[in-house]
Amino acid sequence: MGKKKKWIVIAAVVLAVLVLYGIKERNNHTPPPNPLLEAKVNTYDVMNGNGRNKIGERAEIAVTKETLEAVSDKQFAEFCDKVVEGSGYNWLTIVCDDGTGILFHGSVSAIADYGFTENDGKISETLGTITLQDDGSYLYEPR
Repeated sequence: MGKKKKWIVIAAVVLAVLVLYGIKERNNHTPPPNPLLEAKVNTYDVMNGNGRNKIGERAEIAVTKETLEAVSDKQFAEFCDKVVEGSGYNWLTIVCDDGTGILFHGSVSAIADYGFTENDGKISETLGTITLQDDGSYLYEPR
């Protein structure tokens, strides 16, 4: 085999290895973890007006504001589907370290309020609303 043919064969083998390695790497790529799903869900009793009888549960997760702002639409939707929707909680709050948060009423992920949170996870001042759109995305509308 001539020198030129050897170099062509070597180049072809190297190219094939690089292509196969690239395909393998692309197939092994795992998406980044969803910080909302990784956050610990804390639950608390919801009591009736006189505080004697439990009437349900509320839940909350705590994340930094920076973390919440970095969450993708897909990650937010995944959290809504896996944690909020049908959970049975009276309400669920994503609490941020700056005193703001997102409140989902009931076990419904189609609409949520964003604003300043109280100690019980409720919103004291609503700054905007997040709604589920027909295409599965979520839209934030400030007040």
